[in-house]
Amino acid sequence: MEVNILGTRYEVKFENELNDIRLGDCSGYCDPSIKKIVVDDFKGKNNHPLSIGDLSVLQKKILRHELIHAFLSESGLQNWSENEDFVDWIALQMPKIAEAERGVLDGIWSENQKNAKKTEPFYD
Repeated sequence: MEVNILGTRYEVKFENELNDIRLGDCSGYCDPSIKKIVVDDFKGKNNHPLSIGDLSVLQKKILRHELIHAFLSESGLQNWSENEDFVDWIALQMPKIAEAERGVLDGIWSENQKNAKKTEPFYD
């Protein structure tokens, strides 16, 4: 699968340490030099997918973390991209930020709809 990161195509793959040695000591990685994100599928020799309570939730968290690395790198913020604490914080807060944004936008949309005159067109 591919994802667009600020105009740059990144390949996204789910692999394990049997197929990708770099997963031997991590659950995922972003390699901006080859525009690739890899998330562990937990089917390797040291892991079993059933040993994780909710594998899809874990993989989504890992993917979100690696996407943040890619966005920072493509933004020219390589130093920030290499700061795991910073990337972890953004990845952890991103769903909360998106929820807050949705709440505000939904509220604005509802208010605008309530205040709009029925005879005004949606266009000029």
